[in-house]
Amino acid sequence: MDDDMMTTASNSPDDTTPSLSITTQPQFHTIGTNASAKTTNICTTIKARVLEEDDEKRAPVNILVALDVSGSMSNNNKLGLCKDTLKLLLHELGPRDQFGLVTFSNQACLEVPSKKMSHDNKTNAVQTINKLDARGGTNMSGAIGLAVQEMTSGSAATMNKKDDNVVNCIFLLTDGHATSGVLDPTQLTALTRGLLSDTNNISLYCFGYGEDHDGNLLAQMAQTTPSGTYYFIQQDSHVKTAFGDALGGILSVVAQNVSLTIRVDESARNMGVSIVKIHNDDAVQLDDNGSFRVPLGDVYAEETRDILTEIKLVQQLDLRQDITRFLRIDITKRNPERPHYHPTALNKLVQTPPHTVSISRLMHSPETSEENVHVAVQLLRVKATHAMKEANDMASNHHFAKANHTIESNMDDIVAKALALNVNFDRVESEFVSNLQDDLRHVKAGLESERTFHDYGSKRLNNVCLMNSRQRCAVSEELLEDSSSGGSPSNFMSARKESNVL
Repeated sequence: MDDDMMTTASNSPDDTTPSLSITTQPQFHTIGTNASAKTTNICTTIKARVLEEDDEKRAPVNILVALDVSGSMSNNNKLGLCKDTLKLLLHELGPRDQFGLVTFSNQACLEVPSKKMSHDNKTNAVQTINKLDARGGTNMSGAIGLAVQEMTSGSAATMNKKDDNVVNCIFLLTDGHATSGVLDPTQLTALTRGLLSDTNNISLYCFGYGEDHDGNLLAQMAQTTPSGTYYFIQQDSHVKTAFGDALGGILSVVAQNVSLTIRVDESARNMGVSIVKIHNDDAVQLDDNGSFRVPLGDVYAEETRDILTEIKLVQQLDLRQDITRFLRIDITKRNPERPHYHPTALNKLVQTPPHTVSISRLMHSPETSEENVHVAVQLLRVKATHAMKEANDMASNHHFAKANHTIESNMDDIVAKALALNVNFDRVESEFVSNLQDDLRHVKAGLESERTFHDYGSKRLNNVCLMNSRQRCAVSEELLEDSSSGGSPSNFMSARKESNVL
């Protein structure tokens, strides 16, 4: 598929800096044909550039907030804090940006139609926000439906037609379970996926407020979009932090609708090499030849995505060659009309050749080269994410001892692997592993009992699991406390994103 090239854009007048860079690294550069390994992994790394401080060069944003105003939001001034946060959010938006507001209790209501944030429109929006009060139940399905309708029609749709660089997102905030409309979590997730699947690339950010919301549901809803994120707001006062973290991300988007296509090189496929698994929940198989598409959605400045591909090795090779090309990787188009990777800064597309990955196969040799540290560390992240998912399922079925054992075993595995690799660790890899261990300790603390799991454990687990799965920070109070004591708030917090916290 030679016409599907990686597209890049620059952030400087001489067009020298791509919006995204792509590198590939095998787990082992050399694997002898008599080695015991039956499979190996290849890591594809996407790295986003630093964003210029010039606000005019960022992509405009279109934010639709769906705010729960049910009766429980009157407790502990939760609604009041949310209103203050919305006003701070409006302060950060410029005249090129759009904002809209849907509220929901028993029914969903469009309070502020999506409009560009001129001075007068901001003033009117603030006046509307000040008048909000809490009442009734929680119609989450109605809120999602009305929010998507507003974003895909009227002025919001017009804005997207005029400027396809627009970053579209819905902020859904709730403190409870659905009590009106669609109630079943599985059906509600399916409804959300159906509403968002054919839209203009809208990302869903879900904010769970307090102890009584359904963290599993909000995390699943967030995952219906490639850029979706779930935030757990454990303390009422942290709603500003969560909204600010999300806003900092969308104000620093440097590439939109990014998608990788990964396929086995034809020569390797003819020898029997195949893809065993793409370690990414969103990966989709495209054909019987084993090609996969991995949608990554919008990418923030300074973010990194690591996609691990496990491949099957073959022992019988062409004796005339000892280097095998395994994978071909490109950033592709979803359709001819709209590039699937769209740089947002200069709106200029540049094509570069796709990447291929090779591994040296020494004939009749049992030799395997030293393991690549970066790939090994990313495998630890993938395995930790899998352990968190297993622990969540176990704890949800009241098997807390098994859930704790699963997390403890994974922590032990990380320690053992870290000791084995430590001689080759650099500071970045060492800090990454340390933060991953901290994440698992936070998760384990919420698995002590049914009460702790209900109050915060399940929410924290979903939050931390999704952060590691998607390599995107969704900052919580624990992360900020770690940061204030001198540590890094997350493996995935960029300096630009952190600076935008409200």
